[in-house]
Amino acid sequence: MALTAKQVQHAKPDPAKKITKLSDAGGLQLWVSPDGAKRWRFSYRFAGKQKTLALGVYPDMTLAEAREAHAEAKKTLTSGKDPCLSKKLDKLAKVTANANTFDAIAREFIDKKRAEGNSAATLERDERFYRYTSKAFGPRPISDLENETLELLEFLRVRARAQNHETVAKLRTFIGGVFRYAIQTGRAKHDPTVGMRGALPRVKAKPMAAITDPKRLGDLLRAVDGYKGGVTTAPAINLLILTCSRPGMVFGARWAEIDLKERKWSLPASRMKARREHAIPLSPQAVTILTDMKRVSGHTNFVFPHISNSSKHMSENTMNQALRNLGFSNEEVTGHGFRSTISSFLNETKQFSEDAIELCLAHLDKNTERRIYNRTQRWEERCEIMDYWGVLIDDLRAGKEITLYKRKATAVADLKAQTPMAMLEALKNVALSRRVE
Repeated sequence: MALTAKQVQHAKPDPAKKITKLSDAGGLQLWVSPDGAKRWRFSYRFAGKQKTLALGVYPDMTLAEAREAHAEAKKTLTSGKDPCLSKKLDKLAKVTANANTFDAIAREFIDKKRAEGNSAATLERDERFYRYTSKAFGPRPISDLENETLELLEFLRVRARAQNHETVAKLRTFIGGVFRYAIQTGRAKHDPTVGMRGALPRVKAKPMAAITDPKRLGDLLRAVDGYKGGVTTAPAINLLILTCSRPGMVFGARWAEIDLKERKWSLPASRMKARREHAIPLSPQAVTILTDMKRVSGHTNFVFPHISNSSKHMSENTMNQALRNLGFSNEEVTGHGFRSTISSFLNETKQFSEDAIELCLAHLDKNTERRIYNRTQRWEERCEIMDYWGVLIDDLRAGKEITLYKRKATAVADLKAQTPMAMLEALKNVALSRRVE
């Protein structure tokens, strides 16, 4: 006899039974537990075995809804399939679908890059791109998106109107990277961003804004010394200029990397763009800056800690913002552009080998054998370059009319035993006495 809604509502457990079973029709049952819980079950036979399929819990599932679920299960059984197995497969398909959303795969892709040791700046940029894409189409299965080239293209075009074309080009690269990772892991068949090539505005490569005029560089150095912002900002900019470094290397500098006694800054591969260890000779001027900073931030992990949280390093925007506040526009100079400034000045001397200058800039030689030789044989020349550059910076700051100096003939190693101030005076005297006639 079929159950009624009232019978289901008032059904009570039988104290003599572990489970009280009330039958409806065709194998649909209401199981009542001793604690009063009521569950819908479908009892059936498949392949000669008695089986039970869980349909739902009362009152979340009403009698009418239980009968609908029972009817669907009976259709599955009639088609020759096991309803229990079909339910498990459907559940697995849903889990797989959730794992195959653009969001899920993009997160895996970023985690993979983090495990591979990508730089903090790269990961931060990817996290930003992840937020952009998550809002637009993150919850959708990636299989739905791989054929939506036009939809993705329109998304990028909208971003292009709000941001610069270079950022949008990098965003397209990020999306393409997610699709390629999905292909490699068997969750997509092709990358729709391939078909976008030529559809977005081309990014014209342009050099980083840099100062190459000695007088103007002197103006900047004096302006930086007079900067009234954060106590760590001016020293960070000066160290950036003195060490030929990339901005990220400086604002993320750790005290554990600095050896003031040996005048050496050793950066691990994880902090370098090329993923190779890099050492920087420290001029007396750089040593003086770091010695002063030791009194300010020596108790923290970072040489230039964040102004409001010493457990983090200085923000990457701090330097460029300071330059803007000092009256130097983005078209005139950027933090990264100082490397072009340094390269221009040093190469103009014609006194140092191009290989040594490139090593100072952490540029890798494509010739593997020569690269190994350069890393082991050119340290002394690089020390001399940095010391020369430090003296030149001091003269530019002082407003002197400079010509490019001939380098000192005596090995820099002879000066290492002296104090930073003594080395500074010695190098200045040598440089001033050897001006090009």
